[in-house]
Amino acid sequence: MGSGAVSAKEPQPTKMGHRMKTRFIQTGVALFLASSLYGCTAGEHRSWEFIQKVGGLNLVGQDKDPGWLIVRGDVSGLQEFSTKPTQLNSALAVKKVEAVVRDKRIQIFVVTTLAGKMYPSSEIRGADISGIKRGTYLVQYLNPDNSTVDLREININ
Repeated sequence: MGSGAVSAKEPQPTKMGHRMKTRFIQTGVALFLASSLYGCTAGEHRSWEFIQKVGGLNLVGQDKDPGWLIVRGDVSGLQEFSTKPTQLNSALAVKKVEAVVRDKRIQIFVVTTLAGKMYPSSEIRGADISGIKRGTYLVQYLNPDNSTVDLREININ
């Protein structure tokens, strides 16, 4: 040590510090994977504005099966139903189309998720209205903020 430099040992990580760092990384990876899986199956209630951007909806009416309301659309934005699409979504799929019956109104809304094995289709096909009573109903689109858009009246037989 003739140069006058002081030799200092580099601090070595303790076994406890290394274990904590490893656990921290493992926990982070586990949380990331869990949130990714949740994101793949969680759905997003879509607004009427979104539906219009991807081509709109075509409300056909009650199916031969009285518990099914035929609604046509596609969240990919590749087809026109009631308006010309202005937005493309190659990674989105329809998770479900919900129908809520309130008085003489049927409120429908579309829930989307990331396309994958569980939810491969971007097509909107219809909504379950099982148990609905006969009569004339106003079909509305229900937005996430609970505002509605009147679509049209239909007769349920």
